[in-house]
Amino acid sequence: MVLVFIVLLSNVRQSLGVEKKRADMQASLQLAEERYRSLIEATTEGTLLILDGRCRYANPTMLHMTGYSAERLELLELSDLLPREPENEAVWAHIEGLPGGAGGSKSFEAVLERADGEKREIIVILNPITFADHPGIIVL
Repeated sequence: MVLVFIVLLSNVRQSLGVEKKRADMQASLQLAEERYRSLIEATTEGTLLILDGRCRYANPTMLHMTGYSAERLELLELSDLLPREPENEAVWAHIEGLPGGAGGSKSFEAVLERADGEKREIIVILNPITFADHPGIIVL
């Protein structure tokens, strides 16, 4: 009986340790995300944070350029804004060649598709990043 109690106590202690580590990592991730959001918010160009191919955050300038609300933008993939068309071929070739978020920034002429379907010629600067072991891109 005492042995069972000791085993249970040991399991509870290990579970609490694992839960504390998980909570600490979650808080750290949340802090890092807030830092990226602050960085993006401070820029005057249209800026977009892409993680795992999905739009995660855009500053007000980018929201105005695209015509999307912040809530709708988070439902999109980058290909919804930069369609896979001949005008964006160089952009997509570069993105697909990025090894897990490594590499330097590069600029391209591209076509942005707005929420209303209008297409605009733009200059895009892609800055690959790694965020919490997930590949990402900051798009200016």
